[in-house]
Amino acid sequence: MTAADKPWNQPIVEEVEEIPAEAPNPPGYDNADAPRESFACVFSKPYWGENDEHGVELIAAYLESLGRKMQRPDYVILVHDAVALAANDHKAFGALRQLGDTGTSVLVLQESINEDKTVDLGTMTSMDEIVSVMIKVEKVMMF
Repeated sequence: MTAADKPWNQPIVEEVEEIPAEAPNPPGYDNADAPRESFACVFSKPYWGENDEHGVELIAAYLESLGRKMQRPDYVILVHDAVALAANDHKAFGALRQLGDTGTSVLVLQESINEDKTVDLGTMTSMDEIVSVMIKVEKVMMF
């Protein structure tokens, strides 16, 4: 058995079709007949993993990759410290803006905004609205 044959060297999931970054809406994206699950991504931190430069780079890379997929989230929801992702000085801001420009609704929890935080993207919303969205979609991914 070669190293490539070992189970831990096999892909965990099937390859997901990517689209060119310049394509605002891939073919079939708005097609009501296409099989598609509605989903939301909820972020509570402006990093992924540890609160260091690598964690910030990981969350930016995740959002950039998500923006290249055929199926993008219906909603990105930012709560608690993750509202920092919606500030134009955050490394992930460009990727988040791109998702918003291609049809993803970016919701920012109003209660998480204070005088220390700047928000340059998204719709300020209440916890009631966020709960309604999370009930409405078929899948919720928490980060």
